[in-house]
Amino acid sequence: MDDEAGIGRSFRDGEVLHVPDLPRVLADLAPLPPGWDEFMDILKLRSFLVVPLVAHGKTLGLLNLCAAESGRTFGEEDLLVARELAGRAALALDNARLYKEARQLNTTLESRVRERTAELDVRNRALEAFAELSREFATEASPLKLVGRAQEILVALLPNSVSTFYEVEADVWTLRSHRGTFRDPRLLGVLSCGLPRGTTLNVDRPFDTRAPFYQERYDPNTVPTAAHDLTSIRSSASLPVLVGGEARGVLIVGSYEPRSWSLQERALLETIDRSLGVALERADALKAVRHERTFLSGLLQSLSEGIVACDARGRLSLFNAAVETLHGKGVEAVPPERWAEHYRLYRPDGVTLLSRDEVPLYRAWQGEEVRDELMVVRRANGEHRMMVCVGGPIVTPSGEKLGAVVAMRDVTDRDRTEAALRQANRELRRSNEDLEQFAYIASHDLQAPARAVTSFAGALQLRYGHLLDERGHAFLTQIVKGGERMKRLVDDLLTFSRVNTEQRPLARVDSAHVLADVMELLKPTVDANDAEVTHDALPLVRADEGQLSRVLVNLVGNALKYARPGVPPRVHVTASCEGEMWRFAVSDNGVGIEARYFEQVFVPFRRLHSGDDVEGSGLGLTVSRKIIERHGGWLWVESAPGAGSTFFFTLPDANVEPDVE
Repeated sequence: MDDEAGIGRSFRDGEVLHVPDLPRVLADLAPLPPGWDEFMDILKLRSFLVVPLVAHGKTLGLLNLCAAESGRTFGEEDLLVARELAGRAALALDNARLYKEARQLNTTLESRVRERTAELDVRNRALEAFAELSREFATEASPLKLVGRAQEILVALLPNSVSTFYEVEADVWTLRSHRGTFRDPRLLGVLSCGLPRGTTLNVDRPFDTRAPFYQERYDPNTVPTAAHDLTSIRSSASLPVLVGGEARGVLIVGSYEPRSWSLQERALLETIDRSLGVALERADALKAVRHERTFLSGLLQSLSEGIVACDARGRLSLFNAAVETLHGKGVEAVPPERWAEHYRLYRPDGVTLLSRDEVPLYRAWQGEEVRDELMVVRRANGEHRMMVCVGGPIVTPSGEKLGAVVAMRDVTDRDRTEAALRQANRELRRSNEDLEQFAYIASHDLQAPARAVTSFAGALQLRYGHLLDERGHAFLTQIVKGGERMKRLVDDLLTFSRVNTEQRPLARVDSAHVLADVMELLKPTVDANDAEVTHDALPLVRADEGQLSRVLVNLVGNALKYARPGVPPRVHVTASCEGEMWRFAVSDNGVGIEARYFEQVFVPFRRLHSGDDVEGSGLGLTVSRKIIERHGGWLWVESAPGAGSTFFFTLPDANVEPDVE
């Protein structure tokens, strides 16, 4: 009917609907629905007027006017009145709507203001807590105190909650710190016993992923060991505490009321967690610095050398114990101009006071590298101590000057000892020269009597031998042998004395060529003993050729002399390079030497066999070692009885200038 009568169209299009004779119009629309005829008779409607209520171009409703008087219809005047009423009604409705919307908006704004005020209050309290936490983090060095303080802040900002902190130890999560009230008294005891690593999701997950783990609805099975005691916890937040990029532990907040963990709450938790990690890293660094300082302080105080230092402004900053003992005083506020006077620093003459520019620490502070500078410190008792100083400036890798340091060593006793040692060396050198001269003269003067004894004994044998009995011939033979032995002894003694007095400069020598000459010299002995002497490739060395020949004669000759009975001598000579030196080895298959005699064989006149068994004076190895030492090398033996001996000696390479004393 609305559509047919045009009421719907009036609302949609905002047009006035005027029906002057309603019964006639309805009669034209017959048949009417049942009951409408009776309804129309009761109302006695005759004319119908519908005016849209329009405000600001929007239709808010319809004003319906009906005339029930017989023959009464709405005219133009009625239409003007209806339009005026409709306009005022529309304005009143629009104002009512705006008022309602304004009140709703006001209510919404008030709610938002309250929420925002609460948020700002939480944020302000968080900022205040952060400020307090930052101050404490900057001064506190104890890791557990830092963790505890962070937990106190969290529990204060998140009411009805508790906080725990775990570190892993031997596959067990160990409770290190906790704050807040545990409503179930058994819970703290269970947690204090430790939680298994790998099956405790609420702790394992943030530690392994290094990311926060939030539970809006807490699942007790994420901590199965304590599941029955955690039923009062409604939500939880688990955060890894990262120190230097590595997970140190897990910080957990458990709430006794459900929490959705809003962005603000998560930001709060994660900010405190990061701040705690930074504070722990700083605490670790501070602990390391303190340990390093303690170590360095202990090291400096234990040094016998004196250590002094100044800062970048030239102010004395460090005296170790040795310096304080030396001066009888510690660090004092003395400007560089008065260092020498205040601490009694003198030139090596012990008389002239050092000027400012001569003080080693001042020179180091000015950027100079001080090396082996001598100065005298006059102690309070008047004693003079000679000090040798080294030092330099202290700068950062970027070149920033931090100060200077100087180390001082007391060389007073060393200088005295060195002076005494130099005097002793001079006296020893003079004594050795006297002994060598005596040995040379004695051996030279003994040659003539030795030759005379041997010669006259031989003449006596030729001229009067037929007159002597067997016993007389035996005596004469002993005289001849004794004379010959004396001659060898005198010759070896003369050689020993000439090692230092008749030496030639070291030069490039072909050791293979020297060995070949030695073998020519020893050929009769080699042939007589059915011996074999071999060698590997031998190098060029820097040596005195004559003295090297003497060494090889002694070593190869001994190898031929000390052969095992019935075993033909076999001698082998090798050489191997060892840095700037060549190590020679003369090996044989002779009788060998017991280890206890390894050094005795080099003692003058010390022989391991009687003179009747093997010819020799007991000076051959002594002379050989002295020659090798003169070349800057060493001579030694390795042997075993019945297994032969190997004599080793070292000589410098031909291209090396050795230090020869």
